[in-house]
Amino acid sequence: MSDFNFGAQLAMSDSLPAQNSIDAFIRENFSGVSEIKRASTADDKKGTDYWITLKSGKKYSVDVKIREEDFSRIDKTQDDLALELWSVLYVKPGWTRDENKATDFVLWYWIDTGRTCMVSFPFLCAAFKQNMGIWIGKYTDSVFEQVTVNPDQSEYVSQCIFVPRLVVLQAINDKFGGGSLAA
Repeated sequence: MSDFNFGAQLAMSDSLPAQNSIDAFIRENFSGVSEIKRASTADDKKGTDYWITLKSGKKYSVDVKIREEDFSRIDKTQDDLALELWSVLYVKPGWTRDENKATDFVLWYWIDTGRTCMVSFPFLCAAFKQNMGIWIGKYTDSVFEQVTVNPDQSEYVSQCIFVPRLVVLQAINDKFGGGSLAA
């Protein structure tokens, strides 16, 4: 089990270099962006770190998952995505399987390499729910718990699983990349 300081993580994600990199990624990969805005604390609790507004007026919600170290630069087998099983262990389901989460896209950003991975949240949520049991069995050594210390010094334990990035992307593609509408 590892310790996690919520305030330190928030400061890292709010740092100007991280925000500039995220802003540049969004502008480069979304057509017709007119505005990128950091979400409010209330929106953040519902799963939105950034709001993207297109010239058409359409708005998208992006949840950003920042990791300081990209272990894949040393070992390609460590190219994984952190997927939350439990937000509060055995009490509150993790964000990856929370259908009430108001998120359109999830963006992982590795600070040390600048690498990114972005997926549709509804697609990820559906693929995760379909494969969660299989992944827990297959990647059991990649299930981790962490203690998070809030600014008020309260603590809770969350649990995530690190699943290879290409396995997650393949699961999304298998589910949504070309199927049949046959009943």
